[in-house]
Amino acid sequence: MNNKLGWLRKYRADIFRRSRCPTVVSTAVTFVNEQGVFRGAADQLVRLLSPLPMCEASQTVASRLLEFFINRFS
Repeated sequence: MNNKLGWLRKYRADIFRRSRCPTVVSTAVTFVNEQGVFRGAADQLVRLLSPLPMCEASQTVASRLLEFFINRFS
């Protein structure tokens, strides 16, 4: 396995950072599926996203999701 996948080691940090983005998106999608979209949804979504471990990329994703909610549903 090391012969076939060993090259991935040099991308370990990138893979780890990028794995946080789907968690942010999944949290937002689950929220919308369960709660819907409504005025004040951004505030509730902030509370759900805040405790998640974030990297720069996932912070950008979270910020853009929240911006969308604020612009559309405030």
